[in-house]
Amino acid sequence: MNVDTPKFDIVFGNESSGESPEERAATSRALFVRSQHQLSIYREGATGRAINAEEALRLVGWEQLQGLADYSAIALLIRSDEPYRSIDNQLRNLGLSLKEVTRRIRWSNELIRRFELRRQVPFRELERLARAIGLESDKLGVTVNAGADVATGVRLRTYRNSDPKRFTVSTVLGLAETAWTIQKQFDLGKLIGQQDERIVRDLGFKPSAEYGSPLTKTYQEGYRLARQARQLLQIPSDQPIASVKELIEVTLRIPVIQLEIHSELAGATVSSDSYRGIAINLKGDNSNPLARRMTMAHELGHLLWDPDQRLNRLVVDKYDSIIRDAVTSTSPLDAVERRANAFAIEFLAPGDAILSLFEDAGGGATGLKRIISTFGVSRTAIVNHLMNASHNRIDMRQHEFPQIPTDEWEAAESLAVPLFDPQSVPVSRRGRFSQYVLEAYENKSISSDTAASLYQCQQSELERALNSTRNYVIT
Repeated sequence: MNVDTPKFDIVFGNESSGESPEERAATSRALFVRSQHQLSIYREGATGRAINAEEALRLVGWEQLQGLADYSAIALLIRSDEPYRSIDNQLRNLGLSLKEVTRRIRWSNELIRRFELRRQVPFRELERLARAIGLESDKLGVTVNAGADVATGVRLRTYRNSDPKRFTVSTVLGLAETAWTIQKQFDLGKLIGQQDERIVRDLGFKPSAEYGSPLTKTYQEGYRLARQARQLLQIPSDQPIASVKELIEVTLRIPVIQLEIHSELAGATVSSDSYRGIAINLKGDNSNPLARRMTMAHELGHLLWDPDQRLNRLVVDKYDSIIRDAVTSTSPLDAVERRANAFAIEFLAPGDAILSLFEDAGGGATGLKRIISTFGVSRTAIVNHLMNASHNRIDMRQHEFPQIPTDEWEAAESLAVPLFDPQSVPVSRRGRFSQYVLEAYENKSISSDTAASLYQCQQSELERALNSTRNYVIT
């Protein structure tokens, strides 16, 4: 008999079984309560975060968790001034004040006062604050700096200092929380057996430091990488990409986080720890799904092909840079952005394929409409690309034609954003993230309380969120 069996029975319950802490936790029905300073066995009426046995074991390990066999609670803090120090450090990284952030998440004056005086704050409120600034709430007080990606935070502060008009408090917090969401999506993936971080490498993608030379223009490198990406993904050159979002999230297992930030910003590649994901702004030009597809493809070009030394921890792209023609533009776009633009349009609508389709449709406005409808690209982007692909033979810049319906493209790219219930679940958590929450909850890796907190809804709303995920997200 295992020498820890008596302690196993006390901590995990007599109904649990197994010879190791992991086996016991997996079969346990016990609940625990996480507060700011300690972890205890659940008692009716407890107000902290209710977590299950597997979560408790992951949080502190058996060596510490077994203390609950002898004591009613065990201490969590690694330093006496936590989690205040980690939160203050991250606020400095971001260049934001406590009041700016707490106003955004609607903390009361009393909560702010308690935090400033270093008095106990309800863990659920600390959790909301941590996630808003890009900290891993599970690690509050348990790990130095609570899993903060310092470089990403500092990069956001640099953006804010150089461009405060666009990088408002709301925008900085939106991108900081995106970093947390990306990290959490990968963590949830591991809990459900999805090793998402390996997919891109396993498919054969390797970063390329080729950005053009006197013999090869930058845009030609972008085109080459687009063709290579289609080959690696086994997408024929004449086949449209039905959903860019699904390709990125389902096939490549790269998080695509939809959010609403300043209307002049299109999207970003965001790093958290060793993981990267894509942020897509739903405001501004991206309200049109054809523009959104171009933005996602542009960010994908960065993420797949840019070496780490050329791609900062956070790269935010403005609309006016994404719509520029990578071939003819005389703007001061650097090679990294120019290559990503070329990649995006050639990936979405290969030049040879659009030329053939244009001519088969009889050319003119009819041919152009056929390309747009088939490949799901905006008029501005495809007019430039068609001109470049035909070596300036086909110039449609002066042609006018009626607006082309985009409802089908909207349905393909928006996923569950418009339909998700309850509406309290942020748009940033209504994609693949929500599916991973559902699957982690169903396999008992997280509690119902944790699942609701990850959806950012009330426990009374959890079943609706789970049903929305089943109905609109899972493919």
